Amino acid sequence: MDEISKTSRKKTIFFLFFIFLVAAATSLYFFFFFKTDAIEKSFLPIKEIQQQIFLRKKINNMSLEEKAAQLMFIGVTPEEWEQIGDWKYSIGGFLVNKTWADIVKNNGLIDLESQTASKSAILPFFGADQEGGEICRFDWLDCSSQKQTENQQQAFMIAETRGVDLKKLGINVVFAPVLDIAENNNDFIWKRTFNSNDEKITALLGSAMIKGFTKAGIIACPKHFPGHGGTIIDSHLQLPEIECNQQCLEKRIYPFKKVIDNGAEMIMIGHIKILNIKNQKTETKEDRPASLSGYWITETLRGQLNFKGVIITDDLLMRSLAEIDYPETENIDKTINFWWVAPASVESIKAGADMVMIVGAPEVQEKVFQRLINAIKNGEIPEKRIDESLIRILRLKSLLIY
Repeated sequence: MDEISKTSRKKTIFFLFFIFLVAAATSLYFFFFFKTDAIEKSFLPIKEIQQQIFLRKKINNMSLEEKAAQLMFIGVTPEEWEQIGDWKYSIGGFLVNKTWADIVKNNGLIDLESQTASKSAILPFFGADQEGGEICRFDWLDCSSQKQTENQQQAFMIAETRGVDLKKLGINVVFAPVLDIAENNNDFIWKRTFNSNDEKITALLGSAMIKGFTKAGIIACPKHFPGHGGTIIDSHLQLPEIECNQQCLEKRIYPFKKVIDNGAEMIMIGHIKILNIKNQKTETKEDRPASLSGYWITETLRGQLNFKGVIITDDLLMRSLAEIDYPETENIDKTINFWWVAPASVESIKAGADMVMIVGAPEVQEKVFQRLINAIKNGEIPEKRIDESLIRILRLKSLLIY
């Protein structure tokens, strides 16, 4: 009886072991051949931790000059590029404007990429303003405007096609789509927006365009947070100010919230002042433009909307920022052309922006570079704060294939 019992137990153990092997093999099969998002996401924290460790090691080996340059996204003509000092090889991003059109049409950015790669281990972003419509830097490519976009499928296809064309030129960042909501055709931004003042339609079409650009291997940078609609004032020339209650505020930031939820990696913040803001916690009268505001960049975009990607300013050469008071410690000489750009750069980074855009005026770009270095050296901007931005910038660059 004992022998029978032992034999029976052995058979039972063998059978259970066989069932275990079959279950394990089946699980592995489904894991490798039918991976679900849920399974992949469960491993995401480990990947993120490994990436953080790698990037922090890289950042620790960077000089202060290299760190400061990575915070800058500059644009110059081909002639001006040759005149800039060697710090240009460490810049975070380069805006390819119309003056480069003939070069990129014939040869793409191969020479510029090779030149920077020979001098720096970290290549810059290569960006372009190619919204379509009146903002079309390369006019031999598709320039259909957002106003012509009627549905999500069309929005996706326009963005994918445009992204493929830009990728062939060497561009990897496009400053689009425009998520501002124009209240009427008198708004400064009206021609550049989608053909609707409904925030939900804007969010749907904007998200579809971002997906199209992403499929083409391009990073989309929606703009201009927290929304430039509701004013006839052009921020290139003057600082717009808008009275906005809670309902108005929710409407203008809704499209940005939705594209963030859908995976947007970069957002441009605009030069616009929104007054009498009411949020759920307190009433705030914000006296700074969004691009220099800790309330908008850190509390709202990072905090309330939980955006973890790269935040970049609109061009700081815009004259709207000349209307702002800057700290007295700057000892500003307002007789100098574009005197506000260097102090605005420091204020924006202090407020939480990761990158500052400066298109043109190489002598001003040089001043900004030196001013950022000094601000880090004297503790005005803690180096730890800079490293946080560098983590975001380098993580995003790691997703690109140059």
